[in-house]
Amino acid sequence: MPTYHRLRSPTQSVLDDTRQLESREVWGGPSRYSDVPRVRAYAGPLPVGRAGVEFDTDIEPDPGCPPGQPQWTGGRPGVPLTDGYARLPVTRIEMRT
Repeated sequence: MPTYHRLRSPTQSVLDDTRQLESREVWGGPSRYSDVPRVRAYAGPLPVGRAGVEFDTDIEPDPGCPPGQPQWTGGRPGVPLTDGYARLPVTRIEMRT
């Protein structure tokens, strides 16, 4: 099963990481260029020395994503939309601060 990660940023706070850890879901909203909620991540493990979350999921990324930058569009099978967020179920999630 592939591993993915999201880095801590102004749009991915410690509070966001904690909520995702507790729910066992990684969440994504619309980007500044689209109104479609998507979970965005990077392929591979969280780099050493960087804060964020590392996760595994059984749900395949959307087809045609840029190399190394998987996305899961909300509303497709396995990625429900709730309260304006795409919610990707994960089988494993770890947070590094």
